[in-house]
Amino acid sequence: MKNAENNQVKEIQVFKPAYHYIDDGKEHGLLSKFEPGTQILPAGWQAAPMFRPLPVNIVYEKDIAVGMRDGVTIYADVFRPVGSEKVPVIIAWSPYGKSGGTAPRTTNIFNMLGMDNSMLSGLAKFEGPDPAYWCAQGYAICNPDARGIAHSEGNIHMIGSQEGRDGYDLIE
Repeated sequence: MKNAENNQVKEIQVFKPAYHYIDDGKEHGLLSKFEPGTQILPAGWQAAPMFRPLPVNIVYEKDIAVGMRDGVTIYADVFRPVGSEKVPVIIAWSPYGKSGGTAPRTTNIFNMLGMDNSMLSGLAKFEGPDPAYWCAQGYAICNPDARGIAHSEGNIHMIGSQEGRDGYDLIE
């Protein structure tokens, strides 16, 4: 009986964004606009003059669509070393958005903490690893927008079994 009740509840659920996502390339960071594609960021590239230049060439795969088992699509950005060899991946899963490293709220927090923004490349998501450092060490960084965040579909589910299934599906 409980499964039947759960299915009825799921059938009447309707996704309504909690807020309108501002996709202007400013509020959520310079790289927040939805622009699927792949490019190489060359050594020396800077997100903005206040940030650290990249020490190595980095492949930037932006807004990669990832299908979840229930049909929802989430989007991820992947930064990886140039080349065709497989490398370990660090996944920075969080509800903070995948492109906030250059967002004013992020850069202002670092300034308030006494950290100079030139310590970072601006490619890291909030509380995530900096691709400039990790790609130079031979790692890839995957920054997903979790379910319901930014352009990812679905309702936000934090710290629960749905988030666990989504993390599994992303890895697979």
